[in-house]
Amino acid sequence: MSLAMAGIVFILVPPLYTSSGVAILVQAKQVGANATNPLLNFDASLSTTSSILVQSLSSPGLANQINRNSGDSFTVKNSSSNGNDPGSQPFIYVTTQSPTAEQSVEMVDLVLGFARQDLLDRQQGLRVLPGRYIKLVNVVSGTPPRRVLGRQLVAPGAVAILGIVVTIAVALLGETLAAARRQRSASQSGEERFADTAAGWSYPITGSATVVGSRHSIASNGAAKQIGPGAGTSSGH
Repeated sequence: MSLAMAGIVFILVPPLYTSSGVAILVQAKQVGANATNPLLNFDASLSTTSSILVQSLSSPGLANQINRNSGDSFTVKNSSSNGNDPGSQPFIYVTTQSPTAEQSVEMVDLVLGFARQDLLDRQQGLRVLPGRYIKLVNVVSGTPPRRVLGRQLVAPGAVAILGIVVTIAVALLGETLAAARRQRSASQSGEERFADTAAGWSYPITGSATVVGSRHSIASNGAAKQIGPGAGTSSGH
């Protein structure tokens, strides 16, 4: 039963789709510098800038602008999730989740678009010369949506565990009630025997009934025996 319930929940729970993208901060080409390729100009200041952007993109206000559905969510980091990269980097890693496959990809572009605009606004506010602007360049655009089974497996798993617990509880309750009935039945039988004995009846193994303390007893062969002082014996009529 629990497996059937888990299967039904698995079907009814809507799936989630995920997509990811990566962008890098690149310095503008420095006039008169020996390095003519901006990709050769990386220093700690770019990592600091990426950390600033990550904090800005993680604000609740931006989440309200990007998340269109109730199941939409995204995360922004400046270090990869494989654990091999040291500290913060001049990268922006975006991972999205959405009940709609297309929306999960669109959200990557939206987040990176907000990052570019935020970077531009900050440099304009600092009166940086346009020729010295730091740029945010895509490294990996939104990847094809991939179905996530995490949420679909959590609910059926919880239902399955709950079903097992309920099944065990019902079995234990049934066994407890059965034992109580058996004990009550045995107690009632003992009380009936005690009451009959107190009333003067006993139950010999031979199957005959004898009246104790009375004048007659009835035997299984139909003969009546008188018990007590002056008792006589008479045969059945």
